[in-house]
Amino acid sequence: MRDIQLDINEEQRAKLLSIFQTLKVTVGDVCDAYETELMVDAKDSVRGLCETVRLDNILEPDIKNQIMEYLNDAGLAISTFGGNSTYQRAGRCLEHLGKAESYIQAIMESNI
Repeated sequence: MRDIQLDINEEQRAKLLSIFQTLKVTVGDVCDAYETELMVDAKDSVRGLCETVRLDNILEPDIKNQIMEYLNDAGLAISTFGGNSTYQRAGRCLEHLGKAESYIQAIMESNI
């Protein structure tokens, strides 16, 4: 991932941290789905995270749009568009959630 140099204020940093923490919970839900093959909770978790970010009015539009791109891709991956098996869908979803996680971490680390 390229170096990310975006200045954020304390309110934006707090919002990113909140999103990051929710993202970690979502990753856990998707990992559970991978193990149990029950996708309902994972889908709900991904949808909830997407909605949280979509409704945000604190983050800079560029940051919000990039996070939304990763989350929308995760949502598509966990649906039937992600593959035929639960393992394929959960795996692809985790890949996109990982990209969102890395992006948020890079922003936060560049603003220490």
